[in-house]
Amino acid sequence: MTRIHAFRLVSLLLCCSFAGFAAPAMAAPPSALDLNLNNDAALVRYLAYDGRAGAFGKREMDVGLLFTTDHDYMAMFGAQVIAEAGATVPELEAGLGLKLFGLRFDRDNMFALSIGGQVKYSLPPSRRFVLGAEGYYAPNVVTTSPAESLSYVSAYAGYEVVPEALIYVGYRRISVDLKNIGNSLMDNGGHFGVRFRF
Repeated sequence: MTRIHAFRLVSLLLCCSFAGFAAPAMAAPPSALDLNLNNDAALVRYLAYDGRAGAFGKREMDVGLLFTTDHDYMAMFGAQVIAEAGATVPELEAGLGLKLFGLRFDRDNMFALSIGGQVKYSLPPSRRFVLGAEGYYAPNVVTTSPAESLSYVSAYAGYEVVPEALIYVGYRRISVDLKNIGNSLMDNGGHFGVRFRF
């Protein structure tokens, strides 16, 4: 089985499992709309949560689209489980999951299936100041040509103005290793964002 056929099979199985994973999350509040931007790029994401903690914690699904002034585009679809990192530090949450990226970058189309996670810390006592980070990586075996790997890293610091709205500043770096070209940055820099929960 070639790498491209293996990737398509894994992606199909992942999407089927996401459908079952995401259905309860889509049906149950809360949800969130996240928008962040800088001079060169903008990212909009919809996030859905299953608030009922199961054996492995809460479930989260996100769907998003990033676009740049260079007319590059990246769609994402991810799901992960999130739980308190430790009973002694209830303000700290950690999550692990998978994210599927589809890119139109440097006039080429490519896909990448990545694994990664996130951490979030709400500063006591009010827990309205929030620090967070997430990172995902897709190696060569689960990317399509001309990409040979992809990494997605972001971090942010924010403040909940009201319980339903978070404003934040952040940093994001999206790196794609392209065949015969090497490492290329789709986005690299700071941004300002807002997240609304409903």
